[in-house]
Amino acid sequence: MNLPQAIKILFFSGCFLFLSTIVQGQKNNSAAELNRRLDENAKLYRDNIDKAFQQLPALLKLSRVLKDGKAEMKILDRKCRYFYSKNLTDSLITQAEVLKKVSANHQDYYFESMAHVYLAETYSINNLPDRAIENLNEAYGLLEKADQKSEKVFFAKANVLGSFANIYLDEKQPKEAAKKILQVIKNGEQIPDKQKRNAFQYLNYSNIANIYLQIDIDSAKMFADKSLAIRPVKDADNRNLITNYTVFGNYFEKKEDFKSAIYYFHQALKINKSNGTDLNLNEIYLPLQRIYSVLNQKDSAELYRNKAEAYDLKVMNSKYNSLQKVLTKEKDQQSKSPMYFLYIILGLGILSAFGLYYFTKKRKSAQIINVETSYEKTGPSTEVLQQLIELLDKNDPTFLINFELAFPEFTANLSQRHPELQPSEREFCAMLKLKLSTKEIAKYTFIETRTVQNKKYRLRKKLEIPQDVDIYYYIDQI
Repeated sequence: MNLPQAIKILFFSGCFLFLSTIVQGQKNNSAAELNRRLDENAKLYRDNIDKAFQQLPALLKLSRVLKDGKAEMKILDRKCRYFYSKNLTDSLITQAEVLKKVSANHQDYYFESMAHVYLAETYSINNLPDRAIENLNEAYGLLEKADQKSEKVFFAKANVLGSFANIYLDEKQPKEAAKKILQVIKNGEQIPDKQKRNAFQYLNYSNIANIYLQIDIDSAKMFADKSLAIRPVKDADNRNLITNYTVFGNYFEKKEDFKSAIYYFHQALKINKSNGTDLNLNEIYLPLQRIYSVLNQKDSAELYRNKAEAYDLKVMNSKYNSLQKVLTKEKDQQSKSPMYFLYIILGLGILSAFGLYYFTKKRKSAQIINVETSYEKTGPSTEVLQQLIELLDKNDPTFLINFELAFPEFTANLSQRHPELQPSEREFCAMLKLKLSTKEIAKYTFIETRTVQNKKYRLRKKLEIPQDVDIYYYIDQI
């Protein structure tokens, strides 16, 4: 090899090394940026889970581009937690299966165990406690293989015990559920750091307070008081504050101090609205309905009765879909006996029968429109649109739920573009999407046409619609 050739080799080797260094540096910077955004998303999740959830698709895409398995599993886990918090069990079971597959590929025992916990929740909700317990045992077994010195594993084991408690609650065995949480509390006393210990026990005392509502109301309040006494100053989970306020509301209702009960239930609803949690809303709506009925405040009692029925309808629809997914999954497992499938089919039939009874006999106006069979490429059929208008005409509380089923893409796009919109504003947008005139909106909402015009004006400003663009055209393009 002569000298010029050696120089060329050295030159190209140097260029290759230089470019590799740049690429690696860019990759490291991208990974650091992803981790930063994940930390910010975790903080946002505690304050507003809807806004946090909207960030997840972009973060998930970036994690897969960077081939960052750990980040991908974190994001999938957050998606599962979101669906659990929203009581969307049909979406939860699908996402949990994805998390289980990805975590198994990466041999990550922690996230694989969490996938089994989420699956256990879906089975428990669908009245299949044996399958739920099977998944929880699988989760605990995976955690036993993980690093036992890890704090994350310690807390995950506590989470599994908490899920066991939930199953006992569903099976109407609150004392057995309380035993599991008391075991978690006892284990929590071993945490050496006082701040971490208090944060852990704040959650546990809140959980056992909720369980004791079914055992002894005075003990329930005592545990809720204990929980609030050690509530972390920063980064506290507001969902537990909702639970504590709900316990206080039940306590004061029992003591017939209705003024205090109403205050605490409304405080719980206020936090619920601010952070977007929808879990167990009827534990607030139904007591408020009872209290306002006792106080002879008929309008308020009717309001919360309607909210409770609409919430039941939403949960039942999700539960029905999730049970169908459970059935499909179990059919794929050919080792199962025919009797097992019979139990699932019976469960599906019972659930359907209950829904038919509850929402046709008890409240004939409440209905779920069959969108799946009537949705065409151009949008919902004329029949579905007419049904939506009929719900509006009857002032039916399920209107917005049915509208979201009929226009899923519009609802998702509107929330993504304008997450700041309030529920009443989203409902107004729904009426504009249906191309209802100002007079029609005034008729269906029992307000003056001038008020409707003012609402349109305020909405234009909020959505920043240009003056030369018709509001109906803008809404229709979303």
